[in-house]
Amino acid sequence: MHAVDSSTYRWVAARHGAVPAGAPAHGREANGTPLWVCRATVDGGLYPGKVRPAFGAANIGYRGAEIKVANYEVLIDAGRWAAASGGEIPDDAEPFGHAATGERLYVVRAVLPGRGRHLGHIRPGSPAALIPYAGRNLEVTSYQVLIVSGRKPQVAVDAVRLPQTSGVTLPDFAAPPAARPATVPSSTPDA
Repeated sequence: MHAVDSSTYRWVAARHGAVPAGAPAHGREANGTPLWVCRATVDGGLYPGKVRPAFGAANIGYRGAEIKVANYEVLIDAGRWAAASGGEIPDDAEPFGHAATGERLYVVRAVLPGRGRHLGHIRPGSPAALIPYAGRNLEVTSYQVLIVSGRKPQVAVDAVRLPQTSGVTLPDFAAPPAARPATVPSSTPDA
């Protein structure tokens, strides 16, 4: 593993589910298992996603599906997060990925009720963030965006409390993935 240059955050190359020692988790499964921010090259783009050792790869949302990519980079710095919704991208967010067309992609995290706080991305002009989960790329309208300056973090990484119940029903994940991402409302805890 080696560090990758970045002006604001540091990324370390990894593969097959490895997470660099000391990298802080930015998300969690419902059972508390940590999730790390990652990004991986897919078809000429650099897509943000999530990784944990049990995945054996980076899990990236791409073309409506959650795909596995063996080689990726892991964010090794504590992040600063700002609450957003409905397609908003804060002014102090910086793109840490891009589509093959050059379109900017921003790192996000969102609570999936009863499923934990998961990581994904948003693109300018999109009405929702995309979170890879259960083989699909879910649209989530309330999320946090990784920022680089200005505001204080919305919540401390280890102080995240997931709601016990939110009254939101998630789609049946036993069904085959649809061509279009499913829409899942999400909640972000108050700062």
